[in-house]
Amino acid sequence: MKEFYGEEENRKEITEENKGNIQEKTQLHLSIEEEQEINSIDYIYDQAGYNKITYKNIFLTFFVLSVEGLHFTLFSNMIIPLKAYYKMTEDQVRICSSMLFLFVGIGSFLSGKFAGKFGRPILISFLLFVISFLNILMALSTVWWVFLICRCLIGLSAGFVIPMSLNLLTEYLPLKLRSFVLTSVWCGFNFGALVLCFIMIFIMPNLEPARVNTTILLSAILPFFAFLLNLFLLQDSPRNLILRKLEKEAFEILEVISKRKFDQSVKIKILQESNKSFQNVKFEIKDLFGEKFGKLSLLLTYIWFFNSILSYGPGVISNLTMQAIGKEQNISNLDIIKNQIVINLIGFFSLFLGGIMTEASYLGRKLATNINFFTCLAFILLLIAWPGQFAVFFGIYSAVQGIAFNISTTYSCEVYPTKMRDHAIGFLFSCTRVGGFISQILYLYLNSIGTWIPYYASSIFLVINIILVFLLPYDTHGMPLDKEITRSS
Repeated sequence: MKEFYGEEENRKEITEENKGNIQEKTQLHLSIEEEQEINSIDYIYDQAGYNKITYKNIFLTFFVLSVEGLHFTLFSNMIIPLKAYYKMTEDQVRICSSMLFLFVGIGSFLSGKFAGKFGRPILISFLLFVISFLNILMALSTVWWVFLICRCLIGLSAGFVIPMSLNLLTEYLPLKLRSFVLTSVWCGFNFGALVLCFIMIFIMPNLEPARVNTTILLSAILPFFAFLLNLFLLQDSPRNLILRKLEKEAFEILEVISKRKFDQSVKIKILQESNKSFQNVKFEIKDLFGEKFGKLSLLLTYIWFFNSILSYGPGVISNLTMQAIGKEQNISNLDIIKNQIVINLIGFFSLFLGGIMTEASYLGRKLATNINFFTCLAFILLLIAWPGQFAVFFGIYSAVQGIAFNISTTYSCEVYPTKMRDHAIGFLFSCTRVGGFISQILYLYLNSIGTWIPYYASSIFLVINIILVFLLPYDTHGMPLDKEITRSS
């Protein structure tokens, strides 16, 4: 008690008026001593549970991810009319499809540096506005290279926004159900893809090239709405505010969450524990591959790289596959859009199942990831064997692969300490965007060789990722943020 609240307070006469407050503080102090692996901020979050601030940040992250979903699936969903509208050659198609990912990777790589300099909320809001503006400009373009430039700049902006938004949410969540939320919130990605598909149903039901501009213009509503939400509602996390020496703002948020006022000694204790977590933790990219995090970071680099290939490669050719199947089975362009809706709806709801899986203590993050990868492998083989059920089988494949991808993301957000989290996740997102860039060129090329060749390639990549996940040295299930990681296979 003396260390936490000071000797002067311990000498105070315990009156009826302050007795309750002291008992409350004592409970906080004892709980922290009993749970030495959980620092004060974690305890405050766990005691408060899910509250209006937590739900607000889940809501904001959902819409940020929906913007990614819209733009990351725009080319694959509209590839047939876009090729006709801009009269693109096959090389131009590959360039337009792939360059988005390269620029997202550049933005992700730089996000940690800029987040520390300008602060996450300002950058997130500003860049969502930039995406909205570029979305409109892209809709007004009539030549393919203007469309390409807009996509590249949208990718650059999204590369900054996604890691920062996801890290911010991670730092607001209590330990209970943290993985469930971080996995499930990615249904925002599918929501963004669904928004685009429904706009296509109403504006261009037969994939009419003449209505490309109108469709893209209406899609700008989603990023502009996300911009307004984040502009007025987003606040940085107390952890990051303390790291940036903005203690006053951090304690204001913590006091709202805990529904109590902190005296100076409590604030000092929280700062001491936070600074202890942050000390001696470097945040240069090269330190990701040092003695402490080297093996972990190397494995995650390859896992994220192949995750992106497995997500965006099959995605970019899925409409082309359905078009090839349709020539034999009389599937219309409207049916192709409807099939994309089915695929994204399966992904939307299945992510909640994935979130539940990650909370199972007997699975952990690693085993839950590999169970999903094995399921992916099974459905890849099924869709090759029964192409008539392509939409359903591919929808399940995409959903389960998305779950595995998102569990890997959750794992990565949890395993790195706060001082290097923005840099680490930004770096890993840049790696996955390199995978996305390569996937577009690779899968469009493989598709030109044969309809099913890309899916056989996916089977090989899945086996590689299963091995890599098995080799991860830690599991983060039930682990507080900023805990000293220990080997747990």
